[in-house]
Amino acid sequence: MDPRKNPQVVVDLHRMLHSLTERTAKLLASLERWDPLHRPILEIDTELRTVAPLVRSMLPMPDVANVAYDTGHRFAVAPKKPTILYIDDNCDRLTLLRSVLQMKGYEVLTAEQGRRGLELFLSEPIDLVILDFHMPGMNGDAVAGKMRMLRPLIPILIFSGSLTLPDKIIATVDGFISTSEEPEVLLERIGSLLGRPKARAS
Repeated sequence: MDPRKNPQVVVDLHRMLHSLTERTAKLLASLERWDPLHRPILEIDTELRTVAPLVRSMLPMPDVANVAYDTGHRFAVAPKKPTILYIDDNCDRLTLLRSVLQMKGYEVLTAEQGRRGLELFLSEPIDLVILDFHMPGMNGDAVAGKMRMLRPLIPILIFSGSLTLPDKIIATVDGFISTSEEPEVLLERIGSLLGRPKARAS
């Protein structure tokens, strides 16, 4: 949506401009006689007073009575999409599942091997991890074990072509789903772990 057509955004912008001009005027009055920063602040104030009328003429103030405010924020912000890290050495499956998850409204980061997945896990704001089990270099249980030590509250799902896994491995993660299951099974488990309503694959 064009922010210029959102009356709340326009009202907030007008209020910010008004507040800024008032505050710079007070600051200039108090600094004029003794502060060496007076001149650069004066230049900023001059630019602000040039820009403010242009903004007001391009974005007329809407009827404030018709604008609903979020008292906790100056601007309404769209909810953050949950970020899923998917690690799988099967490129075709990696590409397919990433597309499905993105269509369901998730941000998806991918890695084709465990070490790269761990790097992303440490550097990005991950909300949930999906792991293949059989991978070269580092199997899914080894990756999950390191993730548990680093950030123990992040949910981890093993999504593998294996029909079963040892109980001691399943006990270290938040779920095991075979790739032979219907896609809805994986989507519903992801949704439950992230506190979302049940998802559908199509």
